[in-house]
Amino acid sequence: SFVFFFASTGIAISCAEICKEINKWKMDGLISIEDEIQKVLNRFHQNSLKSHESIDQLTELVTRLRDELRDESVLSSDNRNSILEAIKHVNSVLSRISSEHKDLHSSVSRIGRVIDKNFTHDISSCTVDECFSVPERQTLLNEVIVEHFLRRGLMDVADSLISESGLDFNDNDKEPYLEINNILSSLRSHILETALSWCETNRDRLYNINSSLEFKLYRLKFILLLWEPTTTATQLINCSRNFQRFSDNHAAEIQQLMGCLLFRSITDSPYVRIVDVDSAWLDVCSRFERDACALLGLPVESPLAVAVSAGCVALPALLNIHSVMLQREVSGICTTNELPIEVDLGSSYRFHSVFACPILRQQVTDNNPPMRLVCGHVISRDSLNKLVNGTKTRIKCPYCPVEQAVSDAKRIYFW
Repeated sequence: SFVFFFASTGIAISCAEICKEINKWKMDGLISIEDEIQKVLNRFHQNSLKSHESIDQLTELVTRLRDELRDESVLSSDNRNSILEAIKHVNSVLSRISSEHKDLHSSVSRIGRVIDKNFTHDISSCTVDECFSVPERQTLLNEVIVEHFLRRGLMDVADSLISESGLDFNDNDKEPYLEINNILSSLRSHILETALSWCETNRDRLYNINSSLEFKLYRLKFILLLWEPTTTATQLINCSRNFQRFSDNHAAEIQQLMGCLLFRSITDSPYVRIVDVDSAWLDVCSRFERDACALLGLPVESPLAVAVSAGCVALPALLNIHSVMLQREVSGICTTNELPIEVDLGSSYRFHSVFACPILRQQVTDNNPPMRLVCGHVISRDSLNKLVNGTKTRIKCPYCPVEQAVSDAKRIYFW
């Protein structure tokens, strides 16, 4: 069941995101395959044209020969020779068409070889078998998968995995996910009431994180009334009263919305751009998901989806380095907790500040934290220890002439 649930996560993860990442890191391979397919298509087109032309010529030859023999009651020797030559020519042309068709099959099979060459099916060389051998890590992985299913609203699947893996998940743990999915479902069905009620219940907590969700919901409600032909002035006035408590932070937007009331037709007003209904629905859905996750202390993106997407980006580089190390007879590319090479996942995968020591060129860790010198320069603790060089109690900054006592260096924290 564990394998099934792990494999089935691909259904819940956005296929578009995965395809996007695959297109990035396999672009060269895809181009090679596309070129090979184009060659086959061009050859097929040429063979098709040539075959149709040859068959038309054969049809014309047989028709002409039939017309010549139609009035002959007895075949002469010349007639027999003409028939034999025609048969011989037909067989020759058909044999050539058949041979060209066989060659086309070999071109098609070559596409399969190009696919095998550019896409590696076996990625076991980049895996660590003992990664999930410890029960605690298996439990952690199951929890991540369950959370992913709960995020996607796949409650039945999550319940099955919880039951079979023996995780300690109760109804109270699942309730926030269920509520978020119900509200998101309502918003995607263009229903505002459930989201507005949720905002009213959590108004103080949303205020503490500077959320603009409630304002955007009332703004959307006002926009929907503007586009509704049967809306009365009383309805618009009553809805606009909801903007009063948001005037400190959203005065400009509220003024623009009030400006819409001056025009009989919203489509003819200069504000038509800011009252686009489709973009407003997408905005409130995205904002609600972000703020709801913030209140629950959860990341906006599913950790499982992020891990799979990041793996798609990093995998080709790891496969390439494995191939190089195999040629140089170096075994094992993941023998430590660090990758053998640096893999740039792009800015979308940077979730926290990263500091690399300018001296050792290594990223700092909890065991090797960043240390601030008196002069303000920051280096890693390992670099600081190297500067001490024995029993020295004073060091000189490697970037400026300032000297200081080793004990004056302070650990700093990045948030």
